[in-house]
Amino acid sequence: MPFGAAAPVNPYASPNIGYQTPAPQKSKAGRAGLPWEKSRRKDVKAYIDTAKLVSFEPGRAFSMMLQRGDMGGPMMFSMLGLSIGAVANIVWGVPLTYIQMTLLDAPADAIGAAVLMNLIGNVVAGAVGVVLGATLGNLIAAAILHICLLITGGSRQTFDTSFRIVAFSQGSLTWLQLIPVIGPVIQVFWSIGVNIVAVHKAHEVPMGRAALVVLLPLIACFMLLALIGVLFFSVIVAALSQAPR
Repeated sequence: MPFGAAAPVNPYASPNIGYQTPAPQKSKAGRAGLPWEKSRRKDVKAYIDTAKLVSFEPGRAFSMMLQRGDMGGPMMFSMLGLSIGAVANIVWGVPLTYIQMTLLDAPADAIGAAVLMNLIGNVVAGAVGVVLGATLGNLIAAAILHICLLITGGSRQTFDTSFRIVAFSQGSLTWLQLIPVIGPVIQVFWSIGVNIVAVHKAHEVPMGRAALVVLLPLIACFMLLALIGVLFFSVIVAALSQAPR
């Protein structure tokens, strides 16, 4: 072959396209992940950033949340959040118990004993509640949520998504328990709104169905209580009607 001439093309050779590094992807669903999910250190800053996002921008938060992944990270987040609620109960339990016993005009030794028992009870209940709430409690709540989702038409996402919704929403709103007396009540109603948005964004279902999914357990509980009330009333009426006059 003459010098400088082009080498003949081998028609059987593999095309030389070279190795190209794939572009980084946020996730399979194009989701960036919550600050806690992206953080390797799982520190206080990642918790605060995530809790703030879930509490005040739930639509944005659960549009970012990864729909699949490990359970350990969400459990750890929930455990940290529940710890805040447990500490709040311990801190507020002492003065509230003291005020209550003082209003009842109890003697000093009775007040001291009541405060001590309240403190010990809240510490033990808090420790047990944090561990069980972040593990078994989250699993049960997520199972109920997912069953309600299946009852109302299903979802393209798996149980992982339901578990992550429960863990991140529960762990994010416990700061409300720092508000004495009314904080836990506010948390209940706030969590309902957050969970509706979470199901809508994370499970990608219409907002109306998301609301039905979240409210269905409450509706079932109210119906069960109403049924028990009716049966109880019927028994009383029947007993009174058969009583001798």
